[in-house]
Amino acid sequence: MTPVRILGTKIGNNANKFFNINIPKYMHALTREAKKSPGYIKSKNYYECSNDYTQGLLIGNIYNISDWESLYDWEFWHKSTERSLIQQKFQHTIIKEDFRMLYVKGGDSIFLL
Repeated sequence: MTPVRILGTKIGNNANKFFNINIPKYMHALTREAKKSPGYIKSKNYYECSNDYTQGLLIGNIYNISDWESLYDWEFWHKSTERSLIQQKFQHTIIKEDFRMLYVKGGDSIFLL
């Protein structure tokens, strides 16, 4: 099977324009549960923040890059009951999610970014 890297983009609900404490909780819950899923290799979260600290910490998009042994493994996780339950619990935290699949050209299993 061909390893796959998933780039997930999440748009947080920051209606009050300040840091939403539930965003890191949501991301942590997803990562904690994904680690239990077959084919999971690793993941890392990145938070796009404003540099205008006079307004407080503003969080924009949230990016997650995760590596899986195969697209099948990631799809299994993405459609899982466990992930769905986490999404339901934090349904007011994230406005939109988008995912991109990235493959290594030539079948080399080492990812370079």
